[in-house]
Amino acid sequence: MNNTIHFLLVPDRTSARYLRRVVCENGGGLGVQVGTWPELLQAALDACLLAPSQTDWHQNLADALKTREGFWAKSFQVAPEETTAAVARELSRLLRSIPPGQSLDTIPTCSLTERARKHLTDLVALAASIGLPAELESIQALLDVPAGQLLRTIVVYRLPDFPALDPWQQALIDRLHAGGGVQPMPSWQTLLEKHLPIPACGNNGALRFLQDNLFAENLQRTELDTSLQWIGVRDYLEEAEVVAGMIQQAMESGDRSFADFAIVLPENPIYDVALKQVFRQAGIPCSGLRRREAKRDLAGEAVFEFLLTMHKPAPVMALASLLTSPLMPWDRRTGFDLADQIMSGNFDMDRVSLPTEPARKMRTLLTQKAERCDQLRQALSTFAELLTAPDGQEDLLASAQVQIAAICDQLQTGETIDWPGLLATAGPARLQVETAEELTREGVAVFYENLEPWRKVDTLFVLGFCAGHYPTAAPGSPVFSEEDILALKKTGCSLESASEQNARLRAIFARQLKAAATGIHFLVPRRTATGEAQTPSASLSFMASLFTGIDSPEEL
Repeated sequence: MNNTIHFLLVPDRTSARYLRRVVCENGGGLGVQVGTWPELLQAALDACLLAPSQTDWHQNLADALKTREGFWAKSFQVAPEETTAAVARELSRLLRSIPPGQSLDTIPTCSLTERARKHLTDLVALAASIGLPAELESIQALLDVPAGQLLRTIVVYRLPDFPALDPWQQALIDRLHAGGGVQPMPSWQTLLEKHLPIPACGNNGALRFLQDNLFAENLQRTELDTSLQWIGVRDYLEEAEVVAGMIQQAMESGDRSFADFAIVLPENPIYDVALKQVFRQAGIPCSGLRRREAKRDLAGEAVFEFLLTMHKPAPVMALASLLTSPLMPWDRRTGFDLADQIMSGNFDMDRVSLPTEPARKMRTLLTQKAERCDQLRQALSTFAELLTAPDGQEDLLASAQVQIAAICDQLQTGETIDWPGLLATAGPARLQVETAEELTREGVAVFYENLEPWRKVDTLFVLGFCAGHYPTAAPGSPVFSEEDILALKKTGCSLESASEQNARLRAIFARQLKAAATGIHFLVPRRTATGEAQTPSASLSFMASLFTGIDSPEEL
């Protein structure tokens, strides 16, 4: 049995997809794996017979924010979910920015503003009360494993800053190498350096000049030719239609295949839907297109409809919908019988026989009303106790109970219920399920903004080339200003500033463009999905500066 894993570490799943194919085409090897950081972490845990940490850090954080005082207090009262997400993001960044074993309270604060010092002090106390995120707990467990107790040695191959590693990730890789005693194989490092990132594929001309010089400090210019094209269109749907027509026209020559084309999509779900619908009608297969499906928030619907039912007179349709919820303590057939009684005007629902005590209690509960906060709290508690989990959908019951607990926290005993405010915050969420991408060698390749390209192609189409994309607009930190982040970096914290993030995303976009061999078409939608005017991507200005005779981006 081979006890050594040669792990080729790449930034994301798309670059892993590309490199796996390269490895196979070069003959493969025993014990060779290509993957991203989560896959490396799992391989290390398996080598030590350790299970991933099961800490629900985000829930612990949410619970702590409810009870602890801090800079987040007022925001949490208004928008608890959004505040929790923002604090979790910043605290996680801060914890990852220092090496394992170092405490946040050791970070020097003398160069920080008063506001930043207050925020850092609050985050230090918060981190001390909830511990580490699950991933960092798993890494710490691996670092604590005595040397020589790994069942398999892991040798990691990677390129500098591709991917960039935080101090925790680097510490784990150093630990894996220190305890292995196996020398790296130069051939795997050579293969990694040769094929990643994907080298520029363009021939001579404007295309290759763009691939080599976009975002570079270059005072030279070249002539623009037909290898590059910028197309203004109405909106995202017309983008998909225009690209489909161009591909169909190119295929009429008979010497092209769908695999010669690739499309870059922005991080906007409407493009996935539009491309799927238009390309299906046009008979064009896609490879790597995300499949997003809407999913009903059944737990949120049940809680919301129960609130409507308690606010008499109850809407008939809301009550009928609640009766057919899979969370109710009766079967589907009984739920429809009860709903039929409601729609017929029998609001007592006494013509349907209910065999169980929980079902009869639920029926009685739904005929009651709540006028005070204490009454609604009691009704919600009873409702939560009577709900049942469908087989295989226990998460629905847990979600409903969490939502009910959150609503009860908003209610104050003895006061009149603020029904408009309560119903406005208790509506069901809009859920989407992203299913696995369908990958084929024959279809048009689909790349995504901010992910590495995974195939070399002849012609590339860039959709959604508008403001805020290519690169994606980097959101600012709600906790630390850019000056604070730069000050923290000087103290040794490995934090990514907004300018560094922008440069990283620009580099990904530039590498996507290098995947094209003969031509790139940029599609610029003039309107959003709601009909509002929008401007081209800021990258258009950098492109215009590369070509002679082009004095402004609009001339492209």
